[in-house]
Amino acid sequence: MSETSETGTSDKFKIGISIWLSFCLFVCLWFLSRFMTGRRQLKNNLHVIEDGLKRMQEEIEKRQRENSIGYGENLEDLMEELLKKDKEETVNVVLSTLTSFYCV
Repeated sequence: MSETSETGTSDKFKIGISIWLSFCLFVCLWFLSRFMTGRRQLKNNLHVIEDGLKRMQEEIEKRQRENSIGYGENLEDLMEELLKKDKEETVNVVLSTLTSFYCV
């Protein structure tokens, strides 16, 4: 009778260990599948973020080009004003030199 009880106990123990190992294997596979899914989603999200950043960079570069074109136009206007002032100053210097020369 003791042999039967020992065999029954060892069978129950083996069944318990088998169930426990099966459960552990299932949990490990579940974590692995979640990890892989998360990685895939992260890659997709990074791809979307990268596309958004590229669009933002293109918009910024476009604005900078527009501003630089406007800056060039403003620069031309400033150069025209400076040339006008230079001409006026040159005329004033020539006139003052001539008047001082003739007054002496």
